[in-house]
Amino acid sequence: MRMYYLKTHLTKIKWFCTFLMFCGALATSLQLHPWLNFVFLTIGNGAWAIILLSMREWAAASVFVIMFSTWTIGLLTRLL
Repeated sequence: MRMYYLKTHLTKIKWFCTFLMFCGALATSLQLHPWLNFVFLTIGNGAWAIILLSMREWAAASVFVIMFSTWTIGLLTRLL
């Protein structure tokens, strides 16, 4: 069931994840909020990692897992 949903809505999900990452990059470059960029980039990279892991795209997924981990550490450092 989950794979069917993913296959039918994959384009929309990918664009939404990319939009979240774009919002994070925009918040970073314009210095809109001290930690809002971490939130957008963490969620966007995490969602991409989940999508690529479920599609078994191991090389691309490893990149997004590493970026997700980096942004998560940055977010936790900023909040704590």
